[in-house]
Amino acid sequence: MAITVSDDAAERIKGILEEKGLPATAGLRIGIKGGGCSGFEYVVDLVPQPRKFDMPSRHDQVFVSNGARILIDRKSLLFLDGTEIGWNRFRSISMVATASSTQPEPAGR
Repeated sequence: MAITVSDDAAERIKGILEEKGLPATAGLRIGIKGGGCSGFEYVVDLVPQPRKFDMPSRHDQVFVSNGARILIDRKSLLFLDGTEIGWNRFRSISMVATASSTQPEPAGR
């Protein structure tokens, strides 16, 4: 199971954390919650004081990709496994999920 971050997105995530003066242990939390067209909504949030990297909660998984720290709860990981987080300067942070039978269909499909 893995979450990856493009080079551009990693640089942007690290830049945002630095701009906000957050510690090196901070990360970008992604997840899902109930709602939206398919029954799920994506959640993206900066986490200033996550649990220690080497001691995550039994509910969290931590990924480091291209130097960017990504935090995700294990339930969300079931749906978001294989997701690549990208950066588009016009649309900000974006998540691109690879095809999987466990992932929710985007709205409009």
